[in-house]
Amino acid sequence: MKLSNIKNPYKTMKKNQDADHPLHQFKLLKLLLIMKMTIFLLAINLLAVSAATFGQGSKLTIDMKDATVKEVLNEIERQTELSFIYKSDLINPNKKVSVSATDATVMEILAALFPGENITPEIIDNSLIVLFPERQFGLQQRIGGTITDASTGETLPGVNVHLEGTTIGAISDTDGKYVLQAPDQRGVLVFSFVGYLSQSISYSGQEVINVSLQPDQQTLDEIVVIGYGTASRRTTTSATTALKTEEITGVSTTDTRQALQGKISGVKVVNNGGDPGSGAKIIIRGIGSFSNSEPLYVIDGIQGGDINAIPPQNIESVTILKDASTTAIYGSAAANGVVIVTTKGGKSGKVKVNYDGGVGVDVVTQRLDLLNASEYVDLVIDIQETNGQALTAKLQTPDVRIDQTDWQEVMFRPGISTEHTLSLSGGSETATYSITGGYLSKESTVIARDFQRATLNAKFTQDLFNRKIKLIQNIRMKNDNAVGNTAGFNNGVRMPPYVPLYDETVLGGFGRADKVTDLNDANNPAAEVYLTDYYQKLFYTDMDFSAEVSLLKGLKFKTQGRYSFWNSNDHTFNFPLNGGNFARTDADMAENFLMGNDFIIENYFSYSGSFGDHDVSATVGNTWDPSGHLRTLGATGSAFTRTRVQNISLANSKSVGSSLVNSQSARLSYYGRLSSTYAGKYVFNGSLRRDASSKFGANNRWGTFYGVGLAWSISEEDFLSSVSAISDLTLSVSYGKLGNDNIPLFQGV
Repeated sequence: MKLSNIKNPYKTMKKNQDADHPLHQFKLLKLLLIMKMTIFLLAINLLAVSAATFGQGSKLTIDMKDATVKEVLNEIERQTELSFIYKSDLINPNKKVSVSATDATVMEILAALFPGENITPEIIDNSLIVLFPERQFGLQQRIGGTITDASTGETLPGVNVHLEGTTIGAISDTDGKYVLQAPDQRGVLVFSFVGYLSQSISYSGQEVINVSLQPDQQTLDEIVVIGYGTASRRTTTSATTALKTEEITGVSTTDTRQALQGKISGVKVVNNGGDPGSGAKIIIRGIGSFSNSEPLYVIDGIQGGDINAIPPQNIESVTILKDASTTAIYGSAAANGVVIVTTKGGKSGKVKVNYDGGVGVDVVTQRLDLLNASEYVDLVIDIQETNGQALTAKLQTPDVRIDQTDWQEVMFRPGISTEHTLSLSGGSETATYSITGGYLSKESTVIARDFQRATLNAKFTQDLFNRKIKLIQNIRMKNDNAVGNTAGFNNGVRMPPYVPLYDETVLGGFGRADKVTDLNDANNPAAEVYLTDYYQKLFYTDMDFSAEVSLLKGLKFKTQGRYSFWNSNDHTFNFPLNGGNFARTDADMAENFLMGNDFIIENYFSYSGSFGDHDVSATVGNTWDPSGHLRTLGATGSAFTRTRVQNISLANSKSVGSSLVNSQSARLSYYGRLSSTYAGKYVFNGSLRRDASSKFGANNRWGTFYGVGLAWSISEEDFLSSVSAISDLTLSVSYGKLGNDNIPLFQGV
């Protein structure tokens, strides 16, 4: 517990030899767990520090016969700057052992001290070592192995390994090795790598699973989506990765980006928070900008849009453009890479109806082993005595040794998840349609956030004049609703066990602790949830239109545009309360409104043709992204006479807290690309873009960005064509220059 005027609320063996008492060890370990900042850290996974760290210290010499474990650990402490803590009901400190070691590391001595017991040391702050038996990790399964090419036997780095039905994954290292922690003893691991067939392997308790992947010849000729067009994977000269729909679906998420976690090398998915609906972001090859690390999203060929307006089941493919040579076609918008999303369309034939749904329950199975009331008071007494401070009168009463509340039971709840997707598709030879509706509901496992999302996607395609003209209309709508706050976990694990959940004598009706009488600065986690009404609503719509005209053989012209608009409203109403360490004598309220829209239009010509052994393609066009509009309004109210009706107009004190009318930024662009392949072996790709951004001053408004790539398919040469061990060998090199206009408005010069 965090107590006032206490800098270090727990002791180790180094500071107090009495800490080897079982009760003290029990309290010390619990307190260490309490003070950590995240659930995973608290749930035994304290720090990802390799055991090799222990070998980096000085060498020790120990010769002790028929000594206790505690005596050996004391001797290690005497010879080093280390301190040990452990739980005496899991590690017996009075066990008799004999240890003899000369010039040995701490790790080597610990291995001799606990032979065959699988003790896991964790180091904290380079001086504190926590000893855990491996069995404390519960049902978690550690799995590792080596991944090789089935045809050559060579190890494969960068292979994606993920646990089917979850977002748990890993990527093989430069030696083809991988390691991950599975939450259960049984499951299915899926191994996938570009250019190889995916492989699924079931496990049941195995700790080592080695895998050999078969090369997939079909992927070399697969058509992938790139900027303003498509290309054969064999003719791409830069880092491009594509995922199909079956690799994205199957995981229940509130953000489509979370379905990509662990499936693409060089791509990291970071959650914005633990609450349902808090969102995620993609980071491609590390952070490339101090202002905004998000990549550019291109949905159905048009820049921008909201990826979360698309249910994962309605995604045909996701292509990641990683390096400068392939993203240069998007110029200053693509400094952090490009994510190209293609949605599903209808196919000619009978009406097809597809349903995908499921219901699940999230449960926190591994809870912390916290102090009971009596242990808590004993700990406070030890701390106060150690620091020469008096105990408060309240903490000397017998009532504080009676358990009143299990705060973890208060905070945790089963989180029910529901997901349903229904789609209809079909059409004729000249017109097709696809309509998809989705619904997602997810509850947090920590009280009491509920999140719902409803989506509607409709895509219509029509061919006219013997397929000389192709029209596509696309609409995507999303409606998000988030209700309720989330309890402060850190408050919950620090609340004294003797404090009741409810107290009718206190304003607000919830039990409280304070720094004066309880020496505790935590707040009742239930009070901060149930004495605040909160909701947030968001409605978002994308409307796309494109028309493609075939002018001559191989020559096409395409115009496309998107109009997006959105509005949101969030509402917070705080009821009066006396939380001990926080008080609110009057009710207050805040409400914020936001609405905005933007528009983009693009026009470009594309050509592709063959001349003998030469295959040539070219694209030239321009983009006009005019400034959109954004309006916000915030209002607050306080000193409510009554709290039954939550309306700012009824507040005795009210004001407009914030307002904004903003006409955002504009961008004008011209671009071109040329690709050439000779004899199926030699590939050249070049792109150029000229951008003007209103975020910069008149003298620095224009920027030029380019990318060049070369590739040589060595395996197609005569001197290698007869080597069966080599299915594909390509040497490629690329170079590009990008810019970035992700800066605040009116800050450029």
